[in-house]
Amino acid sequence: AFYGLMECKQSHRGLLEMRPTKRPFLLTRASFIGSGQYTSHWTGDNEATWEARGGGIKDSIQACLGANLWGISQVGADIGGFFGKPEQQLLTRWTQLGSFYTFTRNHHGLDTSPGSEPYRWDAAAVATMRDAYLWRYRLLPFFYTLLMDSHLTGGPAMRHPTMNFPTDAAAYHETYSFFLGDSMLVAPVVDEDATSVTTYVPAGVWYRLRPAWTDAAVIVGPAKHVLSSAVYNDQIPVLVAAGTVIPQHTTPALTVKDTRASGISLLCLLDANGLAAGHLFVDSAESAPTAADATLAYRLDVQCAANLQGGVISVSATNPSAHRPTDAPVPTGGARFSIRFFEVVSRIDVSGMVVNGQKLSSGACSVVNNTLTCTLPDGVDASQPLEVAWGERANSVADAHDDTVHISKAGLVAALVGGAVLGAIAAAVIMHLRAASNSRRNNEDYSRVQ
Repeated sequence: AFYGLMECKQSHRGLLEMRPTKRPFLLTRASFIGSGQYTSHWTGDNEATWEARGGGIKDSIQACLGANLWGISQVGADIGGFFGKPEQQLLTRWTQLGSFYTFTRNHHGLDTSPGSEPYRWDAAAVATMRDAYLWRYRLLPFFYTLLMDSHLTGGPAMRHPTMNFPTDAAAYHETYSFFLGDSMLVAPVVDEDATSVTTYVPAGVWYRLRPAWTDAAVIVGPAKHVLSSAVYNDQIPVLVAAGTVIPQHTTPALTVKDTRASGISLLCLLDANGLAAGHLFVDSAESAPTAADATLAYRLDVQCAANLQGGVISVSATNPSAHRPTDAPVPTGGARFSIRFFEVVSRIDVSGMVVNGQKLSSGACSVVNNTLTCTLPDGVDASQPLEVAWGERANSVADAHDDTVHISKAGLVAALVGGAVLGAIAAAVIMHLRAASNSRRNNEDYSRVQ
């Protein structure tokens, strides 16, 4: 194992010497404490089994959690198992789980027949696995930010619930559920023929997410919950704490290049007070760090507050001169918001929408099928402070401004349909930031987070 660490260290050094401006990507099986600063890790040859042995689907979770504890944040198992025939249901469930490893890879031995490629199976299984991988691609900005946070703080990206809730005795009894970062709880289905999973949900308000985020349901803890999950045409339960911002891509595609070109979205899940906050990192995904700019990360902080009387969403860059490399795709242009309320949209005053204190023209916003649609003015740049307000907040801001901005085609959309939680209005807010840079991208973009 120590030899593996030394091999990773020298390989990392060699790649930097050969390509000093490019970030090395290494993947190893042999590893040791300290390997995480040089390489990603896969858990080794495993078996295609439901049993808690041989590195099967159950063991893979423990292996990934263990690797994170000793400092290797990007880790995953061979989805479907390396040895043995990956029966269809097992492969489908493993794909659903593996999409939430910090390193995701379908891999099997040459003597496996049939292989574990998703296209070899029934149409329902193919569609389900396709949706799982597309969900993964949509969430690439979340995983990228998750791993950057781990890099900067040294904390694990993938965690047992006790790490986030150390004083909650019930959390210690969880075996297979895990957290990604502080606020995303994944509850995989790891038993054959099961169509639900019983998992402990810690204290607070949680949203169950699905690939179509508009299906988000509210769950309240602390309590054990039985969460449904059909084998096919469904996904495993994924819960996110209220008050959280989840960065994601606008439209997942078949390649990272095409997915990334769709722009960055911020899904803000408001808490019982109507608030949400979070951040994301953006960069070129391939430049090597330098002494002058050790992180190469361009951080955007997001805050949102909303209710039926009005709201505001603000985006600001943190120390952009120090954290933004020249080849980073800087979000500029239009932004798109979607907000869901359990109240009728007609109560929202769309005529008062303002951007950085400037009123939008009267034809810039419309309400169709409970969806409020507005378009941002030209010149919006998220590297500068950005504030979008409506209702009471917009009126207080706009009183000091006489200018009316005429709108271009780049844009902002707000969908209002939503939810009440603990006597307050809960909402889901999604913001789409389109990258201004049209520089060349290849399918190795985000290689650190696939």
